[in-house]
Amino acid sequence: VMPTIPAMSQLSAWASGEGLSWGSRFMVPIVPFLVLSAAPVFERRFTFHVSRFTFWLIGLSGLIQILGIAINPWVFLGKLQAQFGGEFFLEKTAALYDFSTSQIAGQLRNWSVQNSDLIWWQPGYFDWLAFGVSAALVLVSGWLLWRIVWGEKEFPRAEISLAGVAMVTLAATYFLLARYAHTDTRQFGAPDGGYLTALNTAAATAPAPVITVAQYSYHLPMNYFKARVPLVGFAQRVEPLPPTAFPLLENALAAGQGRVWLATVGWQPAQPDNRAEHWLVEHAFKASDDWFADDTRLVRFGVTDDLPRVPLGVSLGDVVQLQSVVFPAKISAGEILPVALNWQAIAAPTENYSVFVQLLGADGVPLAQHDSAPQGGYRPTGGWLAGEAVTDRHGLTLPDSLSPGAYRLVAGMYNPADGVRLTAPDGTDAIELGTIRIANDE
Repeated sequence: VMPTIPAMSQLSAWASGEGLSWGSRFMVPIVPFLVLSAAPVFERRFTFHVSRFTFWLIGLSGLIQILGIAINPWVFLGKLQAQFGGEFFLEKTAALYDFSTSQIAGQLRNWSVQNSDLIWWQPGYFDWLAFGVSAALVLVSGWLLWRIVWGEKEFPRAEISLAGVAMVTLAATYFLLARYAHTDTRQFGAPDGGYLTALNTAAATAPAPVITVAQYSYHLPMNYFKARVPLVGFAQRVEPLPPTAFPLLENALAAGQGRVWLATVGWQPAQPDNRAEHWLVEHAFKASDDWFADDTRLVRFGVTDDLPRVPLGVSLGDVVQLQSVVFPAKISAGEILPVALNWQAIAAPTENYSVFVQLLGADGVPLAQHDSAPQGGYRPTGGWLAGEAVTDRHGLTLPDSLSPGAYRLVAGMYNPADGVRLTAPDGTDAIELGTIRIANDE
């Protein structure tokens, strides 16, 4: 029973997609079949011969699963991967039909302390309390089950014994798992690490769906993250996103009620391989990008429905033209102001310019601002071709203290190397996008 509890959390709360894994998670689906096969024993409708066969079958199945639980399966699978090549090496004929590639045989050949996933087996990690409680659980449960099968002939005494098995098992399992979750940082990582801090920050600041891109950190939200916030997890991958990923991303934006978060580990902003972030900057409005410990980033995006397009046709130097802009006519303080700029290159730019979008007060002082390379850095101007059109989205985080009224919205481009802005034909260095009204929440 004990291995099924963490496995159940993996199957119900998080799916890593590792179809080649072998271990405790696969104990869960066989539990109902074990119960069904044991039912005749308790009801005494079959002969002892059939009952003995049932217990042998259960024992053999359990031993096979223990091989996957006790020894890290990827020790052997990694060797097969190197031998046959590719992540899906089990599709190779030799891997399927040669018994030397059997995972059962591989687990037995790699049986050693250093390859074990059992922390109490590792030198310096042996937990006498956990081992003692587990051993006592096995002995007590075995004694109670013996009373049910061979000792207690009449109910309700057998029912009392069966209830005792369940109570002892649940109590001991809960105690061990609760203690393990607070003591084992080797498997789950430090609870106060950057990744979990970022997730908790997102849940506390503005609860909204969190899209995560973390190759080997899925166990942190699975075991430590307690907030009731939807998580959409992606692994780091170079290939394009699969078709099944887009409905998940679209649903996250739809459920965000104006915002969505991205938490990623080990990846810089605008890294080409981060396909999920690239998709977000094309469909949402990036407002902030904060760093945490352990090379963790937390990115905040604004989300909105279709808005009216305002034509402009204003040039900046001989480099680009801002053809049109999209932004709401009214918004509340504290929200993310979405602004979409539709650029077209007049000639192929020779520099990588940054874009600024500012909300100005009556005195011309910026009250909210967002600066970044186009499309969050994924479309630097130095790569634009003459005549190419690029949609560039920005999110401005409005202060909660912003007073109701009308405010000017401006945008432009500048060279980040020296801060010099491109100028419009009238000599100004910022394009007037229009006026936006800040209204009280109603």
